[in-house]
Amino acid sequence: MRVNVLILLAGVTVMAGAVPSSRIVGGAQADPNEWPWQVSLQSRSVFFLPPSNFCGGSLIAPDVVLTAAHCVDGTSPSSVTVVAGLHRQGSTSGSQTVPVSRIIMHPQYDNSGAGFPNDIAVLRLSRSVSTADKTAQIVQLPGENMSFLDNPDCWITGWGKTDANSGTAEVLMEARMEVISNGDCEQSWSQVSGASIYDTHICIEAQGKSACSGDSGGPLVCRVDGKYALAGATSWGITTCEGFPSVYVRVSKYLSWINSNM
Repeated sequence: MRVNVLILLAGVTVMAGAVPSSRIVGGAQADPNEWPWQVSLQSRSVFFLPPSNFCGGSLIAPDVVLTAAHCVDGTSPSSVTVVAGLHRQGSTSGSQTVPVSRIIMHPQYDNSGAGFPNDIAVLRLSRSVSTADKTAQIVQLPGENMSFLDNPDCWITGWGKTDANSGTAEVLMEARMEVISNGDCEQSWSQVSGASIYDTHICIEAQGKSACSGDSGGPLVCRVDGKYALAGATSWGITTCEGFPSVYVRVSKYLSWINSNM
C-alpha cells in the first residue's frame, strides 16, 4: 500500500498529501550566536499583526540569502523581510531586519513534481547585513564534490515545530544529524507516493530527530576542515515529521547557478 503523506517543510500543502518541512523534532535549544548564518524569513506586519516567521534561510553573502523555492513561491519581495542575528522570535536584541529587494527562484523548480525538484531560491537584500560582530556571519558554500557521507558533525537548525502537533519554536533549535546515501534514502521513501529522490537531494536522519514544518529553507551544515559548510537547504519530509529521512536541496549541485545570481 502506498502512502500519500509528503510535506514541504514550510507547512504549505503543495500536492496530494505533500507539504514543506517546518520544524526541528527531537532537537535542543541552540546557544545564542551559535549558528550566525541562520536567518528568519518573516512576513511583513499587516494592520496590527506583528511579523511572523514562515521559513528559514542561510546568509551566503552580506546581501544574499539562500532558501527553499517553495518558501517564496508566489511571494512578492515587498512582503518579505529577513531577520539576521535572531535567537528568540519576537525579540529584537542583537538582530537586524532587512527588506528583500529581489526573489530569484530556480527556473526549473516544480512545485507539483514528484520530489519537488530544484527547490532552491536566492534572495537579494536591499542592503547588506553587518557581519562586524558574531551575531550575523556568512556560511561557507560547499566544495563541488563534497558528499558529507560519514561526516559526524552535521547539524540542522530552525524555529519550526518541535513535533507534528505543536506550535513553532520560540527559540532557535538545533539537532545533530547523519547524512545518508541517496540510495538508502530512496529505499526508505519507496512506499510513499510522490517521493522521488534525485542527485540534487541530500538526505538526513537521526533517531527521534528531524526537520518539520517551519524549518523550510533553513540550513544543513557540516564541519569540514574546521569550518562549517552549507550542505543543504530544508525542502520536504513526512507529515508526522518522524520515521522517514528529511530531504534537503544539495547545495553543491547548484553552485554555478548560485554564483551567477549573487
